[in-house]
Amino acid sequence: MDMKTILIIDDNEDIRYTLQEVCLFADYQPIVASNGKEGVQKFLEHQPDLILVDFHMPVMDGLITVRTIRQMDQATPIIVLTVDERQEIVEEFSQAGANDFALKPIKAPDIISRIKVHMRLAGLEMVLHKSDIQQSSSLASIPNNSATLSSVLEKAIVKGISKKTLYLIASYLSTQSVPQTIEVISNETGISYPTVHRYLNHLVEEGIVTIDNDYGKVGRPKNHYLWNNMYVNDMNLQQITKNA
Repeated sequence: MDMKTILIIDDNEDIRYTLQEVCLFADYQPIVASNGKEGVQKFLEHQPDLILVDFHMPVMDGLITVRTIRQMDQATPIIVLTVDERQEIVEEFSQAGANDFALKPIKAPDIISRIKVHMRLAGLEMVLHKSDIQQSSSLASIPNNSATLSSVLEKAIVKGISKKTLYLIASYLSTQSVPQTIEVISNETGISYPTVHRYLNHLVEEGIVTIDNDYGKVGRPKNHYLWNNMYVNDMNLQQITKNA
């Protein structure tokens, strides 16, 4: 099997070296660029399987880099490297098309975990396509007045919502018999806290997930999230994500 390639875009030489070593340790082939402009050129030249991009860079910063790449490619996973934890920054990058965020200083176990998650998500594309074909042929046996899980999830996929990420979160949450916190869902799926939070809010708005408030003994109530089992389950989320 060919080694998966990862494009590293960062103006800091030490960080580029560290990330190269991390990628090689995890059996990925690194490609490096020292700024966004060079990164876009390397992207076109090598067509990597995943991109790690810094936020603050000369010539072309991370946000413009993400927007530029997304104009040419909608599928390649992009993980943003940043020291800035502000929610508005997360939202800007999410709207631009970033898939995830890793805080600096870089921690090898964390970045490897995120890379593996998004490589797995990328592998869901073909599986989901096959699943869509199989589901369409089985819908005839389901009453017209019954809301199916596949139709509800498909409706929930709007601009800024990745089908792969949505299915991975749904796959985990749909197997839980008790409400789960964002922290637990993030840890179990390997998806960043801000991304899980955003997707759960969307699933709640769509009526696919419900919120259970835990008031505890002190402090503010904590949200716990529970899967809504009211829909006809015409798909096997666990099998779909397992096969990726």
